[in-house]
Amino acid sequence: MFDASDSSVEVNQIHSLHARKIKLPDIRVTMIPHTHTNINLHGIYENATIKSFSHVSGFCNTTTNFSSYRGRKISEEVRKAKHREVQRRFIQRKKEALDQTKKMARMLEAKVSFLKVSQESTILEAENHQLQLAIENPLRCIDHLSDAFRRMEEEIKLIVHHYVPLQHQQIRYAQMQAAAEMCQILSDPNYQTVGAATMGWTDRRKIETSNQSAVKFVFGKTFFNVSPSDLYQRTWKNVCDTAILRDYFSPELMLRKHMLQQIDDDTFVTYRVIYNRQNRELSRAVELSYRSKKGDDYYLFTQSVNEPYLTKCLDTGRPCSQMLTWIKFSPISELNSDACRFQYGGSLSNITPDGARYWMMEFLFVMLRYESLMIRPRFTLC
Repeated sequence: MFDASDSSVEVNQIHSLHARKIKLPDIRVTMIPHTHTNINLHGIYENATIKSFSHVSGFCNTTTNFSSYRGRKISEEVRKAKHREVQRRFIQRKKEALDQTKKMARMLEAKVSFLKVSQESTILEAENHQLQLAIENPLRCIDHLSDAFRRMEEEIKLIVHHYVPLQHQQIRYAQMQAAAEMCQILSDPNYQTVGAATMGWTDRRKIETSNQSAVKFVFGKTFFNVSPSDLYQRTWKNVCDTAILRDYFSPELMLRKHMLQQIDDDTFVTYRVIYNRQNRELSRAVELSYRSKKGDDYYLFTQSVNEPYLTKCLDTGRPCSQMLTWIKFSPISELNSDACRFQYGGSLSNITPDGARYWMMEFLFVMLRYESLMIRPRFTLC
C-alpha cells in the first residue's frame, strides 16, 4: 500500500538536494493515476533515493580531495617562499662580509704605505744628517784619507826596516805549499756554483765561517784568438807593475805595493796594503809572486809569506791576511786556431765575515776587469 507520509519525506529530501544544486540522475517516473490505488510506489522512490544519495556521497569525497590538494599547494608555496628568504639573507650576509674584507684590505694597504713612507723618511733623515755633517766638516773626508795614507806609509817603513830576505829553501817550501793548496781547492767537491756559464765564465766558490772566515773560488773561461804564451807574458808584466795592477781593483780600494826583494826575473817579494774606503778596513800581507811552466800550461802565483817577526812589528789588532791566487793559461788541443783556457782561482782567509762576502764579489769583478783590459771586451767595467 502507498504510504503518503513516507513519500512526502522522500520528496522533501529530493527538493533539498535540488536546492543545493546537486545534479540528480534523470529519473523518469510514470505518473499513476490516483484511481490506481493498488500500485506500490515505494519501490520507485526508494531506487531514486538510493541513486541520488550515491551521487551526493561522491561529490562530498571530491570536495574533500580538492581541499587537501589546495592545502598541500599552499604549504609548498610557503616552503619555497621561506627558502627564498633564507637564500636572500645568506647572500646579503656574504655581501656584507665581502665588503668588510675589502674595507680591511684597503685599511691594511694604507697602513703598509704609511710604514714604507715612515721608513723612507727615517732613511732620508739619516742621509740628510750625514750630508749636514759633510757640509759642516768639508775636510773630514780628506783628513780620513790622509790618515789612511799616513798609516800605510808607516807600516811600509816598519816592514822594510825589519824584513829579512827569504832564502832559497823558504821559497821552495812556499811554492810546494801553494801547489798543494791549489790541488786541494780544485779537488774539493763542496762548492757552490751557478750551474751555467755567465758571460762565458764558469764558477766554483765557497765561504767558510767555522773558525775564521775564508773565501775560496775558481773561475774559468775560454778566450779565442789569443795564445796562452802571449797572454801569460802580458799578464806577468802587469802583475809586476803596481800602477797597472790598481786598475784590476775597485776604485774604493786604495792599493800600495812596495818591493822588498827581487830574487830573479821570475820571482819577487812585495809588501801589499789595501785600504777599503767603505768599511775602513786594512788588508796587508807580505807576498811572494812567481811564474812557472809545467808541460804546456803556464802558471802565475801570488801567495802570502807572513813571517812571525814581521807581524810583531805591526798593529796586533789588525792581523795580516793569508792569501793565495793563481792564474793558469792552457792551450786547447781540439782547436787549430789560437785559443786559451783561462783559470783564475785562490783563497783568502783570516778576515771578517763581512770582509769575506765583500772579497768574494771583488774577486769576481777583478776577473771581469782583467778580461776588460786584456781581451778587448765589448764593454768597460769600472
